[in-house]
Amino acid sequence: MSRRLWRQRITLLAIPSAAGSSPWKACLSLRSLVLAAAAWTALSLLVLALALRLAGYGMLKADNLSLRSRLEALSAEMSRSRAELEAAREADQEIRVLLRQSLPAAHPLPRSDRAPLPQLAAAGPAGSGGGGPADRRSLLQSYLQASPAAGADPLRRDIREIGRMSRERLASCQEIAAHLAWRRRLFKAMPAGWPAPGRLTSRYGRRLSPLRGDDESGDREFHPGVDIAGGKGSPIRATAEGTVVRARWSGGYGRLVLLRHDLGYATLYGHASRLLVKEGEKVGRAQVIAAMGSTGRSTGSHVHYEVWFNGRTVDPKRFLAAPVP
Repeated sequence: MSRRLWRQRITLLAIPSAAGSSPWKACLSLRSLVLAAAAWTALSLLVLALALRLAGYGMLKADNLSLRSRLEALSAEMSRSRAELEAAREADQEIRVLLRQSLPAAHPLPRSDRAPLPQLAAAGPAGSGGGGPADRRSLLQSYLQASPAAGADPLRRDIREIGRMSRERLASCQEIAAHLAWRRRLFKAMPAGWPAPGRLTSRYGRRLSPLRGDDESGDREFHPGVDIAGGKGSPIRATAEGTVVRARWSGGYGRLVLLRHDLGYATLYGHASRLLVKEGEKVGRAQVIAAMGSTGRSTGSHVHYEVWFNGRTVDPKRFLAAPVP
């Protein structure tokens, strides 16, 4: 019975709407009709699959173009970073020359002798094979997370190189900052300039005592400072920033001021007629601390000026002529 059903013939009649046209008639078995419908469905599914595949290729091509654009932008940004680091290196060297400091030279920046960035080929319908959406999502991740030991990855090498150079520049800037801090500390501590206006009447070292008569012995005494003669009441100024250790009468020095500075320096100002600071007071460079006079063991109005370093007197002459450090 079923064979008879499959063999049953069905007539398809098509009547044209135009007048005078003869109708079209086809006589098919039920089996032929079912096979034709199945073939049509299979062909439709195949066309749909091909359309989806082409759409996937289009999306992959767009993703590849976007990724290539990002890589090119990243490459341009790295080139700018290399140029900025090169400018920073040159500025670093200029600062070191200005500071006259012997610091280790920095390594040169990476040059443009690296392999070119990998180019991602655009996919198209003419190619064979391809990846699906999951492949597209993992494309960038697999590239950026590739092991450095796996082979050619110049982009990651350049990133690491620029990071290393950035750390070196930072360390160099910190070194220069430390040096500048030391120079600032030295500027505050080291005596510089004259403590008072006038003329130099006695130098540092051995000399004949100015209080002895011409008929006395010619024995010489050690003079631990310099004498600067000037008018009584002339201002005496601190030659560096410091703290007042003593501001009182002290034997042959008469009225004196003793200042303690940083880095082992100290200065002494003797024979003052009047003291203008107190012990324990902080004073700045060029601050008036006393008035010139002739107190104590003195032959006239002047200031006796001493410079100490680590508890020992040194010749103040080099500090009188020295520029501010």
